[in-house]
Amino acid sequence: MSTETRGPETHSETITSWLPVTTAWPLHSGCDQSYWMEIIGAENTILAWDPGYGASVDGSWTSCLPAEATAWWQGVGANSETQIRLGPLVCPEAYYTATTTSENAESTFVACCPSGYSLNSIIKAVRAPGECTSQVTAGQALTYAYRDDSSNWALTTTSLSEPTVLAGVPINGYNFASSTPTTTATAGAQILVAASSSRTTDSKGPLQSVTGFPNLGLEAGAKAGVGVIITLLLIMLFGIAGIFHLRMRRRDGQRILETPEPMAPLMYKENSFEMEHSSVPPKPPAKDQKFVICKSPLATVLERHPTF
Repeated sequence: MSTETRGPETHSETITSWLPVTTAWPLHSGCDQSYWMEIIGAENTILAWDPGYGASVDGSWTSCLPAEATAWWQGVGANSETQIRLGPLVCPEAYYTATTTSENAESTFVACCPSGYSLNSIIKAVRAPGECTSQVTAGQALTYAYRDDSSNWALTTTSLSEPTVLAGVPINGYNFASSTPTTTATAGAQILVAASSSRTTDSKGPLQSVTGFPNLGLEAGAKAGVGVIITLLLIMLFGIAGIFHLRMRRRDGQRILETPEPMAPLMYKENSFEMEHSSVPPKPPAKDQKFVICKSPLATVLERHPTF
């Protein structure tokens, strides 16, 4: 499996930010003896290896676990749209690999339990203790932190009257196949430590240290779509130009057909007041036919009756 880091991923509108733990976190003395009591459900539960102990009771305990594991368990940066996961994951020196499960061809689930704690059941949800447990016999003295009547944290030592189950906080994550695309993660340990300074820390945005940048370039499908759009626009332009050209030619043809023919010449026949109009060109006059151009009716009467 690869130990290279992995960038943010989006599945079903949920962003997964990966926090890498690529080396075994060194063992620190006293970390395994820090217990506190919390009410889980309706029962008091004594927890060990809980990052909340360092955030609320003893700040020096924060060095017991890597900051990435603290941020994962506390849910720093997680919300309805963002989840925090560890990967790739190497169990700390104070832990051991309790189980591994192949998720698919690319990733393997890894569950780490504290030394001296047995794997009870796999619980992938964060802040849900019970995955790793250890039994303490009756009569054993145990020192743990609890809230007093003033809601302040205080230490008490008691001798257990009956066998008691301790819950050790697990560290769960994933390892990836070498062929899985990877990216270089920025150093975010200081940010994660600062973010986990309080037990109730709840950031409403994704971690800035692992947030990716959008790809501003066109993908292959987008480039093909642009080419199709340009081709369709060119076809439309050529079609419009062709239609305009045909309409202009049709209009010019109608103008030619509507041009009026020249009128035939007007003339008067002898002994007639009737004007003739013919579209047929006039025939040459016969030899015995006479024409009087613009002759008045009075002149015709005088010629027929010269005695007037």
